[in-house]
Amino acid sequence: MVVAIAVLATVSMQEPIAASGAVAASADHVAINRISREPTQRIEVDQVKPATLDELIALPPGEREAVDLGRANLLVAKHAIEELELADSFDIDAHLATLDRWAERVASETDRNFHLFDANPAEYNHSEADYRILTLVTVLQQDLGVSYNMERLFNPDFTKPEDQFIHGMLPGQPHAATGGTCVSMPVLCAAIARRLGYPVHLVTTQAHVFCRWDGEFRGKAERFNIEASGERLSNFEDEHYLNWPHRVTPDQIARHGFLASMDTNESIALFVSASAHAMHDTERFDRAIATYMRAARLDPSRELYRMFAASAARAKSSQLADARRRSVNEPIPRANPNGRFNPAASVPRPATTSPWVHPQYPR
Repeated sequence: MVVAIAVLATVSMQEPIAASGAVAASADHVAINRISREPTQRIEVDQVKPATLDELIALPPGEREAVDLGRANLLVAKHAIEELELADSFDIDAHLATLDRWAERVASETDRNFHLFDANPAEYNHSEADYRILTLVTVLQQDLGVSYNMERLFNPDFTKPEDQFIHGMLPGQPHAATGGTCVSMPVLCAAIARRLGYPVHLVTTQAHVFCRWDGEFRGKAERFNIEASGERLSNFEDEHYLNWPHRVTPDQIARHGFLASMDTNESIALFVSASAHAMHDTERFDRAIATYMRAARLDPSRELYRMFAASAARAKSSQLADARRRSVNEPIPRANPNGRFNPAASVPRPATTSPWVHPQYPR
């Protein structure tokens, strides 16, 4: 399959949305994967409504699977803010109402611009699903102002929940919207998509999250990846993520669930692990270990969360060892450029020590 890359055109609320990149093929021998011309409608996804993370976790797995992805993400965000003892607070119901409004906006633009797909389906890989996702991403980024927080491109900071959860891209939070990251932008995309009935799931590879259309929509089944964390929409094949952003081995894929479409329970575990990263990077190691293990219980098929908990335990042991040295005025050894140890050398702390960015896989 040819990788389809769509450069988002400059649009306004009144202008038609530009088409995506083309897979060269003539209409006489390529079947168009047309879904229907029924109006795009927002469906009610927020039917099971836990009010706290503890209530969410206490639900039976089958009921958790029915929880709105947006609600689940915001509940974990609120819990992380409380654990970090931040002054921030936000209205979850107001944020969910924003997601509903945005989904209605996407539905309207999808129907208004459908003539573009009818006129040139090759521009959308002969796939109505491709057209629908491109429209969704275009509306989010160009009409509603969702963008990547470029300050985090090479400097991730897990101590800031607004960078890890979807409220950082929504109006009405305590701060101005700061933009998203690869941990939050795919969640927003999936939360909006599911409000329109699209079978969109989260997918992980090492230190990265993306989306995938994987399932049936109005009787048509399709599967393609959605990379929407930048300024354009890309549909990379799975093979791309074997080496980007880091190389992953078949063993890691099998043990950590990389490149597999996640259900809602697995997605909730991913959100919980993101909050544990915040506790790790603020040296709340006991809370980090407990939270990683909570993620592991939610998704026992992925060894990654237990590995993260072990990494936090090692960091705690190192912290205690440093404290013991300080208690007896023993210099803490620091490496200097010539390879010897210089007790006086100061080593700046990296922006994140989270095992998400710096995993230590068992050998």
